[in-house]
Amino acid sequence: MLIHFKADGDDITKDFIIVVDGERQLVRVMLPMHFNVTEDKRVEGAIATCMVNYRLSDGSFDYDVTGGKIAFRMTASFRESPWMGRSST
Repeated sequence: MLIHFKADGDDITKDFIIVVDGERQLVRVMLPMHFNVTEDKRVEGAIATCMVNYRLSDGSFDYDVTGGKIAFRMTASFRESPWMGRSST
């Protein structure tokens, strides 16, 4: 199961991708950034990404140092959730 939607912000359009993995009982959220870090700033981009990831409690930024692409991702488990198996009736 996959949900893909876009949201317009003041300065950038964001793509959200939400994937529900029923077999592994996970929800994954991915948010690719629509810009690349220029080649001359890739080391600074790697350092900045590491610094931000260190401070995050949930999720992380993935950084492709060879292409300069950045994406945010977060995974949450719903295994043994109290909502699992409940009927709507």
